[in-house]
Amino acid sequence: MKKNKKNQVLLPATHCAKNRKIAFTLAEVLITLGIIGAVAALTIPTLIQNHQEKVTVTKVKKFFNIMSQSYDFSVQKYGLPSQWGITTRSAEDSILLRDKITGSLKVIKLCATNGDGKNCGASDKYNEGACDYSNYSSASLADGTTVIFVSNSKGLSIDSKTTVSVGEVQIDINGLKPPNVLGKDVFMFYVTDKGIIPSGTDDDTYLPFSSNCLKNNNGLACTAWLIYNENMDYLHCPDELSWHGKHKCSD
Repeated sequence: MKKNKKNQVLLPATHCAKNRKIAFTLAEVLITLGIIGAVAALTIPTLIQNHQEKVTVTKVKKFFNIMSQSYDFSVQKYGLPSQWGITTRSAEDSILLRDKITGSLKVIKLCATNGDGKNCGASDKYNEGACDYSNYSSASLADGTTVIFVSNSKGLSIDSKTTVSVGEVQIDINGLKPPNVLGKDVFMFYVTDKGIIPSGTDDDTYLPFSSNCLKNNNGLACTAWLIYNENMDYLHCPDELSWHGKHKCSD
């Protein structure tokens, strides 16, 4: 029997194409995964670093607020810091500073000097010996922050306005955990009759920002920059930043 060509159904060419199973070869899959891995390796560390720095900024600003509140409480109770009897850089006066100013902080442990401070998470050396903590006292807060108190000699001026600092408050935002480095997880504030002042302001003459955060990056004067500019870009483009110029790397 002959087939009637008129009754034959001719399928369009696209019909066959639609029913073909399309798949990637193993080589193509491996190449794609390799590209994704390379991109992730380049971007994920930066994302993690940015997140960690934002967390640090938040923690330091939070401490600044609660420390300022505790300062106000102490002033109402004891008078201005210049009236607290702190006259020397000594263990005794550091303990006096600590006891006067921690009135409204949520303290879970107080530590003194001579090694006992380590129990509060205060390392003997930060930044490979950039600071001498032989005459400090310290305290552990409920949120895991270690607060270090160092008294100053009477009449120590910190700026061109002759603001006098009776002592310094330094925080380690994560206690014993690394890196234990000034400007990274350790930050410094002055205790003055004008309030708690973060180190490294534009007017700071005792620890200028340019020479104590940017040039040698010892971290002593990075606190004000972190609080007011809300970044840690002094770690990434120090040669480009200044109080009267760029305030972040991307400017």
